[in-house]
Amino acid sequence: MELYQLLNNLASDLSNDQQDGQFNKTFFDDQSNGIKTIIARYHSLDLSSHKSDYVYDLFQEAFSLINDKSDESEYPNLNAISEVVIALCNEDRYNFELFVSLINSYPWEASNGLKDLLARAEPLRFELFVYLNDHVLSKGSEKWTKDFWSAFKKSIVPEFFLLQKPNLFLECSTGFAQLLMLLNVAFEDADRFQSIRYYSKQLKYIMGKYKLDPIRSLDLILQVSAYHIVHHYQFVIELLKLTDYWPSSNLGNCSVYELLNHGGNPIATRLIINYFNNSKPDTKYIDLTVHLINAGFVSFAAIFDCVTPDDDSIGEFVERKMEKLEKDSLEGSLNPLAMAVVLTDEDRAPSKLDEVKETDSVAETKISEEEKMTLLTESVENSPKWKLIERLLINGHFIPGLYALLKYPQFFAVNDNIAKCFLEAFDYMIQPIIKKSDIPSVSNSCRPILKLSHNGIPTKQDRLVRQYSSLEKYPRSIPGAEFVFYNKDWQENLTQIETIAEFIHYSHLIFDKIGPRIILSTKLVEHICAIAERDISRNAQDESSIDLWTDYYRKFMLPILGLIEDEQFVANAIYSVMKHFSFEKRYFMYNELSKKIAEDDIHVRLQFNKYQKRARSLLKSLSIDNITFKCRDVANYVSCNPLSTLPSILKQIENYDKVSELIVLSAEFFSEFAYDTLQYVLLTQLASERPTLQDDGITPKMWISRLSLFVAGLAKGCPKMDMSNIFVFLIKNLYKDPSLTLAILKELITQVAGIQPLYEVNWNTLLMINSGSFLKEMGRNLILDFREKYHHRSKAIINYLVELNAVSEMIIMLTNLNLKTQTENNVHYKILSTKCDESNTLLWSFIEMLKHVLSEEQFKSNVLPFNVLIEQYQFPVEWAFDIWRDYFDAKLVRSEVDAEEIKTILYNTNFSGIPVEKIEKKLLIDFWCLSLYDIRLEDDLYKKQQIIHEDKRKSTNVLKERHKLLSVVQTIKSDLSLHKSIIKKTRDLIETSKQVWFPQFSPERIATFLQYCVVPRLIFSPFDAIFCATFITETFTMQEVIEILKQLSSSNILGTLLFSSTVNESSNIATFLKDIVSKIENWRRNTTFNEDSTTKIVLLELYYQLTEQLTFALQETNYMSIRNTIQFFNFVSEVFPVVSEHLEMVLDTLDNLLEKEQREDIILPSNALKGHLKARLKTASKKSEFCEISSGEQEQLQAELDLIKKYEGAKESEKVESKRKEEAESREKDREQKEHERQQDAKSSSTSDSFAASSKSSMFSYSPTLSQVMDGLYKMEKYIKDAEYTRITPLIYDTPAQSDFRKLIKNPGNISGFRAKLKILFEDYYHQVTNNPPDHYRSVFENFVLRCKSAPLPQSEAPGSMYEDDLAPSKPSPKYDTDRRRTSTSNERYIPSEPRKTGSSRYQHNVGSTNLPKAPAKASKPAVTQTRSSVTTNPGSSSRFQSGLPSGPRKDSSTNRNINSSNRSELPTRPYSQAKNLSSTSSEARKRQLDGSYQGSSRFSNAKRPKPNDRSTSTQGSLPSGPKQQSSGSRYSR
Repeated sequence: MELYQLLNNLASDLSNDQQDGQFNKTFFDDQSNGIKTIIARYHSLDLSSHKSDYVYDLFQEAFSLINDKSDESEYPNLNAISEVVIALCNEDRYNFELFVSLINSYPWEASNGLKDLLARAEPLRFELFVYLNDHVLSKGSEKWTKDFWSAFKKSIVPEFFLLQKPNLFLECSTGFAQLLMLLNVAFEDADRFQSIRYYSKQLKYIMGKYKLDPIRSLDLILQVSAYHIVHHYQFVIELLKLTDYWPSSNLGNCSVYELLNHGGNPIATRLIINYFNNSKPDTKYIDLTVHLINAGFVSFAAIFDCVTPDDDSIGEFVERKMEKLEKDSLEGSLNPLAMAVVLTDEDRAPSKLDEVKETDSVAETKISEEEKMTLLTESVENSPKWKLIERLLINGHFIPGLYALLKYPQFFAVNDNIAKCFLEAFDYMIQPIIKKSDIPSVSNSCRPILKLSHNGIPTKQDRLVRQYSSLEKYPRSIPGAEFVFYNKDWQENLTQIETIAEFIHYSHLIFDKIGPRIILSTKLVEHICAIAERDISRNAQDESSIDLWTDYYRKFMLPILGLIEDEQFVANAIYSVMKHFSFEKRYFMYNELSKKIAEDDIHVRLQFNKYQKRARSLLKSLSIDNITFKCRDVANYVSCNPLSTLPSILKQIENYDKVSELIVLSAEFFSEFAYDTLQYVLLTQLASERPTLQDDGITPKMWISRLSLFVAGLAKGCPKMDMSNIFVFLIKNLYKDPSLTLAILKELITQVAGIQPLYEVNWNTLLMINSGSFLKEMGRNLILDFREKYHHRSKAIINYLVELNAVSEMIIMLTNLNLKTQTENNVHYKILSTKCDESNTLLWSFIEMLKHVLSEEQFKSNVLPFNVLIEQYQFPVEWAFDIWRDYFDAKLVRSEVDAEEIKTILYNTNFSGIPVEKIEKKLLIDFWCLSLYDIRLEDDLYKKQQIIHEDKRKSTNVLKERHKLLSVVQTIKSDLSLHKSIIKKTRDLIETSKQVWFPQFSPERIATFLQYCVVPRLIFSPFDAIFCATFITETFTMQEVIEILKQLSSSNILGTLLFSSTVNESSNIATFLKDIVSKIENWRRNTTFNEDSTTKIVLLELYYQLTEQLTFALQETNYMSIRNTIQFFNFVSEVFPVVSEHLEMVLDTLDNLLEKEQREDIILPSNALKGHLKARLKTASKKSEFCEISSGEQEQLQAELDLIKKYEGAKESEKVESKRKEEAESREKDREQKEHERQQDAKSSSTSDSFAASSKSSMFSYSPTLSQVMDGLYKMEKYIKDAEYTRITPLIYDTPAQSDFRKLIKNPGNISGFRAKLKILFEDYYHQVTNNPPDHYRSVFENFVLRCKSAPLPQSEAPGSMYEDDLAPSKPSPKYDTDRRRTSTSNERYIPSEPRKTGSSRYQHNVGSTNLPKAPAKASKPAVTQTRSSVTTNPGSSSRFQSGLPSGPRKDSSTNRNINSSNRSELPTRPYSQAKNLSSTSSEARKRQLDGSYQGSSRFSNAKRPKPNDRSTSTQGSLPSGPKQQSSGSRYSR
């Protein structure tokens, strides 16, 4: 009844007239008044708690009134109650919630009036139906209207289909706290897997008990599980499987590409997407998502496609990243000058304020761009989208990564982490192939051998290491701790690739998108290379396997080579497969990478530019001081990426000299791949279409010279480098550009093989090299020939040629090139000569290397046989024997069978071009088979070295050294003994074969011997020149040797031979003559000659003939004769010319040569030779040593010499005077012509006689240029010195000054007055014709004034200027007028005195009667007499000594040496035997005899040559002198 009491109390607030019964009756009688009272009471309460209690009591009492009423009539006034409820609910939302809560929780009876009450509360109906329980609304549906039924449906949706549960922690903190506690307890439970069902039921219980929002609960479960994912990821999956969240069907599948967007729990997917997009998830939460995707709980594609960033952001990021890469790749490659813009006139120069504003704006723009790029990078690269892909790949989910790769391939091109994770996953996918291929694997961690305790002391106990699970797959190692990846089963998720076909398929699928960035996973690259190498080795016979991997490497592995930076092992691994390809394919790949891929692929281009810059910087830091410790850095750097560095390095080598040596030192440590690339780059540089020779046609360009040195250095210092392709190129290039091959081959032979040429070598050294083994090695060391030391290097070079089967080809090509060089047209002889010498030296050095390296069997199998060279290839005899001589020597002394075999080959060979009928074939073969070692022995060289080493052995106290020196002494003795035995055999051969060689000693046979044996061999090499001289002196007697030399001289072949020879050949000719002359002089000094002086006279004549021919060659106009003759004298000047008079003749010829010569390469050696010959004059032999000469003859000879000198001086003065006259006349004509022109101009412009008169007077006084005045002063100074005052007048350009000067020289007076007047005259003249001249011109005039102060007096008889009268000097008599020579003797001729320093001119009339002295008619031979009594003393007769020296300079060799066409090859000279008959002949007859005799032999005579029947030509034989230059054919046909 308490409720009713309360209602009554409530009703007491109504008006009194309404309190007449129960509450409901009173209340409903006056509804509005009662409601107002209740509302007023409600508003009167101050506290909200009082209001809530008031409303609560009111609603409870109202519900009790309408509860358990079976009849509607028993209901209270429902309209009033409903109005009260509506009013209170509108007052406060809490009142409505309290009303709904009481309805849902009130214990209603079966029959009640709640439905009627709710029906009357129409404003609250629809909202009430949403919150009321279904058991309240399900009753009484027959009373509902349509609207009520619709509201009911809406109300039961949240009840049965929506989880309208507490969503915020604040709403149900207890429930959520219990949920968190339960999860933590479950994760910490050691038996969690056994209690997993219990924990799942407890989750449901807590969520049901507190009616927690299931979506919020799932979100909470995921977040809590993420913190424990490292240790309990499996438990999380199992726990979710036991909940209602786990989809019963249609699970997600991340292992099938087509099903990535199917299945999974959409609510959980949405939760994860919201969490990713609205917060920054850590790695643990992302890993939880990975495991949920793997378990099928959520769908990967649904998450990946909805997670930020969007496609536009990714596209913008990729575009900006590519722009930056493009800019970086072009940095340094653009020319700054090309980007400069020329400002036009309209451009306004910016002010300082504008510049400051512009700088600030640019800075702000730049900062904003940088910040924008930073934010964009942070939002894209570190976004959950790509973190999810990264963690998926790390946990072994390849297909989702492939989905991202195919959708965003450009992102993988700019992000390293994702691409690296993707490649690592693919690396584990190919593990089955790696295991099948038996590829050894290297453990990532190695157990240390030495065990240390925690304090660092060695101990036998194992250190305690605690193992921790980590999110990183490759975590860092910390002492005492070991971190392992928590997901140990991550590899099980990867698709296994087990066949090569699957591997190729996946490679195309992946690497097409990733491109050369495969290098991010070096381990994968190594595994791919190992798989390829093992497959190629297993299918070595299958070409298809090679082709398969060639295409694979070209597409995928080749671009990787351009991105390698410090991973040298990667480059080595790739090349380990590429070396199985042919070099053509490899070089094609190298070219494609450097020319195409490096330009198209931005990453490769960037790396190439980066490496090239570093290479240039590294080369700049190199020096000879730091190369020892920097060479390995250079080698490692180049070996990593040789295709980008080596081209830059080679360019530096081509431009700088010192770089080559430094790179060669570093190349010793190059990798095999770097060597192969270096060979390719070298071939590319060598094959470039660039000129190889400089403008002189001889010297190679600097780039080819430096590359040649570099190639030689590589062959010398890098034995591991394969240079076979370079040798192939060199051989083939011989057919196209021989100069390049010759330059490289020359350096290879010199630097690598150590073989040096034999020219410019000391005489004793030459003999040592052709001695025993010990002396030979010592001699080679003296000329830096280290062929023994570099034997293995030489063998490497020859092995390349042997493998290419190109030894004979090289010999043939070099020989043909040598012959081709000799017949080149339109080439200067100097260039031609140098080329011939270089090609000869190169061919000789190459043959020497072959003979030194190859064994007998190798030599025989690789070199064409001797008879094939001679008969089929028309090989020169000297070269054929030089190639095979050592082989023949070894065979001839080995056994009789071998000797017969060699003799058969030699005698059956057809030597085409050699007339066998004129020369014995045995002589030909024996002469060419013998070597200098076989025929010459110098005992002194052996004995000297023996004494030196014996003294060393005696002086040393070290036992080991004494034994060593004793061995050396024994070696020298054995070498000497062996050499003596060989010399003895050779001498026996000569003695027994001489009669066969020369059945008769006839000029024809000797001429043939000289032509086909001696001359071709003596010009071949210094050894052969000494051999020829030794062969002649050992084979023939003294008289025969002189006769051979005389015949060689009388043929006049020496000059022609020198003209057609090269520098080296000229030195060889000199070596030959030097040896023979030395031998002859030894015979002469050792009194080998008999008392009869005939031999000495013949020898003197022989010496003169040789000297005369050499002077003829020096007087030639062509360059070759002069140059080669000087070279000849340089080698032979120690012993020849022998006679002092002959030396003076050569010196005079050199003086004449130096006067007119302007070429420095002639002047310098001529001066050196001149000094050397002058030094020899003191020790030279005199004519008196060869014959007796009387004092009268000596005086007469000296007079003739003085006459010749005066004649030559007069001729020279005549030439100088004629030249001066022509110059003066030319200047006079020019001056008169200018004056005449000026006069004509003045006349045409004048209008009065006075003006004409002034013009006429001015024609003799014009203003000369300053240079003309100075030039005149120079000449006048010289003329004043020589007292030639008449020649000064034309040089004075002022008419009054000219007149005063003429008067002064006619009346000079005393010398002091003359000098003073002369000085004043020229000072006035200088100031008149010059106007403020420069200082150096003033100094010239001051010197001129000083000369005037010391001027001599002019002669009183001095006529006027030589241009004042018309002079016609008489024509001098011809120099070689034979009629005049016959009518007068030398004593009758007028010999003028020395030129007088007077003013007279040679062109005046009084000079016409003066005849210039003639050259003596007999001036080409030195005079020789028998006895003093045999000489006729008649002054009218000409003495033999009058013709002892030449009469004057030789003008033209072509006219002076004119040869009759019928006897073109005979150049006779006067035999000295005619001197015996001079005393028995009359004076006139003897004169004619001498004239006729000397006219043909004199160098200066234009008379006809003697007839062929002269005795001087009777011994000519068949040694033609030939033309000076043959157009074709061999040089030895002369």
